[in-house]
Amino acid sequence: IAGHKVTNDPVAIPFSKGRNLLCIHSKKHIKNPPEDMARKSAQNLETMKAMGSLLSEGGRVFWVAPSGGRDRPQALENGIGDFQVAPFDAKALDMFKLVAMQSQKPMHFFPMAMFTHQLVPPPTGVSSDLGEERSAKRGVVSVCFLDETDGLGGLKDKEFTAAVQASVEKEYQALKSWHDSHP
Repeated sequence: IAGHKVTNDPVAIPFSKGRNLLCIHSKKHIKNPPEDMARKSAQNLETMKAMGSLLSEGGRVFWVAPSGGRDRPQALENGIGDFQVAPFDAKALDMFKLVAMQSQKPMHFFPMAMFTHQLVPPPTGVSSDLGEERSAKRGVVSVCFLDETDGLGGLKDKEFTAAVQASVEKEYQALKSWHDSHP
C-alpha cells in the first residue's frame, strides 16, 4: 500500500515501477489541492475495494505504513534531532482491520520496524508537493519483523494502536542502537 508520492514523485517512480502497488491518498494530503479531493477519495474507495477482493482470495501480503512509513527527524527549535518513528494513525489501522474482518479470511498482522533514513533521507518536513529535494546516499537499511499481534483489536481501539506503536518504537531503537555501535 503506497501513498501518492510513491507512485507519482519523480525520485520514487523508478523504485515503484513494476510493483503491485495500491495507492491510498493520506488524510494529510487528500485535500491538497482542494479540486482533486473528489478524485482522490474515489481512488481511495477503489483501492479499498481492490484490497478487499485480494484479501478474499487469500494468500496475499500487504505492507502498510500506518504513519506515512518513514523514520523522520524530530524537529527541534535549534535544528534536527534524532530520527523517530512517526505516530501511528489509529483510524488508518481501523480501516485495514475492517477490510480484514469483511474478507472472511484469516489475516495475520506482523508489525515491522524499519531503519531506512541513511539510504535516502526523508525531507525534514512533511509536504504533499511532489519533487522535493532528495539525495540518495550509501547507507544501511535494517528491517525487524515483530511477533504477530495477538489479534486485530476492536475498531476504534486506541490501546491496540498504542501497544503496536510502542513495540515498533522499541525495536526501532534497538536497530538504531545497533547501527550506532557499528558505524
